[in-house]
Amino acid sequence: MVNLRRDVITGLVRVRILHAAVSAPVSGVERALELETAGHHVGPGTLYPLLHSMQKDGWVKSTDRTVKGKRRRYYRATKKGRFQLEQALMALQQFLAGVVDPGAGLPADTAATGVASRPKAAAASRRKLAADTDGQRDDGERNGRHDPKAQGQAERVGDQAG
Repeated sequence: MVNLRRDVITGLVRVRILHAAVSAPVSGVERALELETAGHHVGPGTLYPLLHSMQKDGWVKSTDRTVKGKRRRYYRATKKGRFQLEQALMALQQFLAGVVDPGAGLPADTAATGVASRPKAAAASRRKLAADTDGQRDDGERNGRHDPKAQGQAERVGDQAG
């Protein structure tokens, strides 16, 4: 099942790693602390596989160092990694242009801030769900019978709205 939030966060973590690794070698521990400070908890089970895959893809190179008696691996961006970062930042800027730029074709309630208010977004999602199910209950029941597929769809829409 696709988890859009997870996929977006994973991509943004890669961007943050590359951004930091362009100017100086970075360790996983340092990146985890920096991300935590920015409000994003990224556990080692997510961070280190990302670093390893970035190394396998040739985006970063690593060297081992001993810091306070502990071995740490430091990552530095390669030419290929710098190119990937440039491409990602351009794509991100293009995608967010209409969302972040005030008044860029946004509905009236979002023009000032670039962000729709959550109650309105949640209400819109509920209305869409009600229209899509054509009067069927959105809790997974159809004609009095339990329907796991409908329940899963309702839960996903509810997760996206909240």
